[in-house]
Amino acid sequence: MNRILLSLVVVALVTVSQARAAQEPKAGQNPMAARTAAHQEALKKLEFLAGTWKGKAWFWTGPDQKHEVDQTEVVQFKQSGVLLHIEGLGRDAKTGAVVHDALAVIAFDDVGQKYKFTSWAGAGRSGESEAKVGPNRLEWGMKNGPWTIRYVIVLNEKGEWYEIGERSNDGATWLKFFEMTLQKTA
Repeated sequence: MNRILLSLVVVALVTVSQARAAQEPKAGQNPMAARTAAHQEALKKLEFLAGTWKGKAWFWTGPDQKHEVDQTEVVQFKQSGVLLHIEGLGRDAKTGAVVHDALAVIAFDDVGQKYKFTSWAGAGRSGESEAKVGPNRLEWGMKNGPWTIRYVIVLNEKGEWYEIGERSNDGATWLKFFEMTLQKTA
């Protein structure tokens, strides 16, 4: 009986050793190469956003306070393709004054198998949320006081960046407060 138990222990140790050896990088191989490749592959789903985009947007700041905006978005892959960097600048359509200045970074969490959306906007506002990625689609959101805010970007049938922002205080009824349509310029 001891011999059988000893044999089983030896087989288990050999199996574990072989499994660990298969996961470890081979001599001269970058230990982060497999993880980097997984991140790059996940971010490829957002390639449709890469480039420079320009167009029109509007947003509400209160009753009868709709603002028209000339918007530019510059989207680039960074850090060997494992981060997507989005920089948006909106100017009042009448005065040219900056009314929106934002930066966002999207990364893939290979452990949790989810996308992270981290953003910064004027007046020091920032946030981090989970993003949902689908074919030619990006969605993210956040809590803002009693409101749940969500943004959805899709590549529409004309190849334009179409984005809406909505808010809800009950998760069932949504009110659109922002809309943007951009054309790719580069």
